[in-house]
Amino acid sequence: MPRARFLAVLNPAAGGGRCERRAAPYLEKLRQAGVEIEVRTTEGPGHGIFSASNVDTKRVGIGFIPLGTGNSFVRDFHSDGAAYGLQSIIAGRRRPCDVMRLTHGTGVVHALGIVAFGFPAHVAALVNRRLKPLGEIGYALGVLAKLALLRHTHLPYQTETGAAHTEPFTLLCICNNRYVGGRMKMAPNADIADGEADMIRAEKVGRLDLLRTFPRIFAGTHLTHPAVSESRIQRVDFEADAELEIMIDGEVLTLQPRSIKVLPSAVDVFV
Repeated sequence: MPRARFLAVLNPAAGGGRCERRAAPYLEKLRQAGVEIEVRTTEGPGHGIFSASNVDTKRVGIGFIPLGTGNSFVRDFHSDGAAYGLQSIIAGRRRPCDVMRLTHGTGVVHALGIVAFGFPAHVAALVNRRLKPLGEIGYALGVLAKLALLRHTHLPYQTETGAAHTEPFTLLCICNNRYVGGRMKMAPNADIADGEADMIRAEKVGRLDLLRTFPRIFAGTHLTHPAVSESRIQRVDFEADAELEIMIDGEVLTLQPRSIKVLPSAVDVFV
């Protein structure tokens, strides 16, 4: 039987800069289990595994050894940490997973979990710059800091159903999985393999209202707020007249968004 082969992608900034060091014993256990591993280290935000060609033509299997700060994506499957992720890879337990393709002014990027505009992107930018070493507490502090400087986002868009939205919003999250920022259940009804993304939109709300509503995200009950709506989409097209901050699976990139398209069951994940 041929040995399993994996490319291990290490983010040296993850986990407050401890990920690369902590990953070493897990990689060694994989090698002892007969897994062939090539290790590469990311060099900055957006330096990942997907390109337009390999998503379209190759069936990629992705395993996770969660050693970062939030580890939001894996919470859809388990909360048992790196040891469980290690055994999932060794056992070869797979399930299909959708991928979201974001087309922007100069190319494309892909996301497994979430693409967010507005308030979540502003918070993530602050957390990544200054508060990452504080872990999940850093996300909460980032929320409080950005509440003081709350600004709304104007980004007209239209979904494949023809529904057009032109009014400013507080947040807009296109979600493939349920969690964001660790334990925040942004899209409690999301399913990674249903061929659709959950769009969570919050209309313009004030600082006090947002502060009162924020704790409800951890239980997913924020969806009952009258300013919050949930819909399912396969594609959304944007009319952006400039670049803006976009949070993509925890990283923040400054891009001019054109569209997001769901690619059904484009990859497998080891769970």
